[in-house]
Amino acid sequence: MKTSPTSANARFSALVRLLADDGIESTGLEGNDLHLALSALALDLPAFLRTLLVADGTVTMAIEAYYAEPVDVITISQSLEELQVALPTFVSEQGEQVLYREVMLQGRQSNRRYATAYSLIRKSAVGQRLYQALVDEQVGIGTLLRNTAKGSYREILKLRTGGLDVEGDQDQLRVNRTYCVYLDAAPGILITEVFPVSPYL
Repeated sequence: MKTSPTSANARFSALVRLLADDGIESTGLEGNDLHLALSALALDLPAFLRTLLVADGTVTMAIEAYYAEPVDVITISQSLEELQVALPTFVSEQGEQVLYREVMLQGRQSNRRYATAYSLIRKSAVGQRLYQALVDEQVGIGTLLRNTAKGSYREILKLRTGGLDVEGDQDQLRVNRTYCVYLDAAPGILITEVFPVSPYL
């Protein structure tokens, strides 16, 4: 498992702060509520990026199909971390240990960074086999879930403008979303995907 550099520690802290302060509801955004959340961003986003923000399928596959290029899932950082606050949507008590994973989706030919994903993974909820696959595999979580966790489903919880405030590119227009992956009806993975707008223009 990769060790987490200081910058990854800062991003982990920023992510947990964002999730804790955001007032995320435990029920997912669906139907009209999802459309209202998208409209509330008040941005004239490219149509495909709007589609990605509300899609509950595999983002990597959708990007590959739309741009007709392979997309590599590149692990930036992976480490075991302890949650300093409770996240009611995800865990009810602070102090639970989670696998924190950062990956970027990069076009193999264009070198465009289409997205960066920040994941909190509960070992107790995902099970040993899937947990080990998440640690070992160099593929996206969506692909792994499709192949190994047939009963999983995801709920989009929040759409926002911006990204994490420690990424060093605050001047770049970005949007992000947080969704929860449920396995056997229990919250197992909480993912925040940050999309820079410029690659989609």
